[in-house]
Amino acid sequence: MADKQDSAENRQPTLREQSGAVVSDVRAAVLHSAQHLEALGELLRLELREYGRRQVRRVVTGALGVALLLCAYITGCFCVVVELQPLVGLRLAFLAVIIFNAVVGGVLLLAAALRKPASLAPTTCEEIKKDIECVKIYLKGNEKS
Repeated sequence: MADKQDSAENRQPTLREQSGAVVSDVRAAVLHSAQHLEALGELLRLELREYGRRQVRRVVTGALGVALLLCAYITGCFCVVVELQPLVGLRLAFLAVIIFNAVVGGVLLLAAALRKPASLAPTTCEEIKKDIECVKIYLKGNEKS
């Protein structure tokens, strides 16, 4: 009976040590996970800020380009109508310009609709995919052991 109590007492400290080690491992894992999430959040914030800057520049540049092209386009259409008017008459000249504009506008709208949108925060998405793969590998490794 004394042998059973001695063996039980010998097991107790090792069980306490093991549980303490498990708790410290869990704390370390949680701390590292929190630090990693903080780093991912910072990366996402930086990517979104840069994406916003690029989009503002893109919109401003596009708006200026559209304004200049619109002026040139109106002038060009006016010149075409003036040149065609003595040959085919005023109505047919306007009709030719309208049909041309409708065809070109339709092609441009179709091209815009088929264009693939740019991805938002690609680096952060890649990091998250890598993290998911690492967690899957880690979980598979724990299942085997």
